[in-house]
Amino acid sequence: MVDVADITHLLRRTEFVARPDRVAALVSGTYDEAVDAVLGTPDEAPVPIPPEIDHHADSGSYQQFRFATHWWLERMTRAAETPLRERMALFWHGHLCSDWNKVHHTGAMMGQNALFRDLGLGNVVDLVRAVSKQPAMLSYLDNVSNRQQSPNQNFSRELLELFLLGIGNYTEADVEAATLAWTGYSADKATGEFLFRENWHDTSVKTFLGRTGHWNGDDIIDIVFGPDAMVTVGPAAGTPARVVAARFLTRKLWEELVHQGPPPSVVHELADVLVSADFEIRPWVRALLLRPEFRSDTARRGLVRNPTEYIVALLYATGLSAAAVNPEWFAGRMGQALYRPPNVSGWRPNGYWVNPSALAARAEFAQHVRWKVVAGDTLDLRAASHPWAELDAMTPAQLIDTLAADVGVALATPTRSALIAWAEREQRPWGPDWWRSRNALLLTMITPEMNVA
Repeated sequence: MVDVADITHLLRRTEFVARPDRVAALVSGTYDEAVDAVLGTPDEAPVPIPPEIDHHADSGSYQQFRFATHWWLERMTRAAETPLRERMALFWHGHLCSDWNKVHHTGAMMGQNALFRDLGLGNVVDLVRAVSKQPAMLSYLDNVSNRQQSPNQNFSRELLELFLLGIGNYTEADVEAATLAWTGYSADKATGEFLFRENWHDTSVKTFLGRTGHWNGDDIIDIVFGPDAMVTVGPAAGTPARVVAARFLTRKLWEELVHQGPPPSVVHELADVLVSADFEIRPWVRALLLRPEFRSDTARRGLVRNPTEYIVALLYATGLSAAAVNPEWFAGRMGQALYRPPNVSGWRPNGYWVNPSALAARAEFAQHVRWKVVAGDTLDLRAASHPWAELDAMTPAQLIDTLAADVGVALATPTRSALIAWAEREQRPWGPDWWRSRNALLLTMITPEMNVA
């Protein structure tokens, strides 16, 4: 039987929270079997976008944004399908990102969201090719106006620098060639659909990563991931471009799911898996999750829950819906508003979430959630459904241990002792104060352990 701690760690990193029924189902097998269960099957059906947000409504675009935020958070919290699809969609959303405010088209943004979900565990090349021609990306990085008469380098530069190869692994000539290759890839402003404007496209001969031809945008992606192109500058000079891209993406995924600063040997070995699998994502993720480093103490202590993960954890613990608590009111101040990354490089990971302002916003959100629980007179904590009276009557140790178990957090001894000491101070001579359990819930939701992924 596999270690429960290993399963809990695996689920918190891949499925947002370690649901008790999920843990119980996986601990009876091997760890490898648990990883395969998390990965699910490759033939999962596409998830339809709700009709409320599959198009753009100028008069109600903010309401559409709120609905889209609530809908995605609900999928992360309670999706019947494999939650890893949503976790990987969040990863790709932060890597191949677009901003709702600049795109300003609900249908385009939700089309991109669907791509991240439906292709996020498929093939990297297919995903990058699809996202590159998706109207949200074309609009966000200005390729909608990229024409041979007036080339716009924004998209081609970020494609190489932030999405595929990393800084220093291409030349300015490569950017210029890629820019011309992507001319004419645009979108219809009225419909929000992809539109190739042939009269805008540069058909001249271009040299990109040492390959010369009449390249278009799709060719640029094929060259990066193909077998022949070599990086000619920087520390990676002489390395195949596809290997450089695989290492770049591997480092990003490792820092998303494991910890910061992955050992180069680990990055290289996992990148080799990605290249050998022809850039299929499932074998790559599987290899990452099976690495002994993934279950190391460094990994277990290596990540802070990002704001979205924290929101999902509280929604799951309390049973409250996203629409009931409106997380979008707090998410931006926590540092991560869905569909609104701060810039094209996405959100900074890990330590970026730990600052006085962001942590204060988390505490405010937890207090808001606690108020909603109290106002609704509901305690759906992990379906335990303890009546308030039962909690009020518990001893300090019983109260803290019960709430910690229900919220799904393993308290370290110093934290548990501090909370019990607080609960003892709240004990009144005539019996427990009814507000003690409500405040204990809040304190449990803002413990350091609750903020660790």
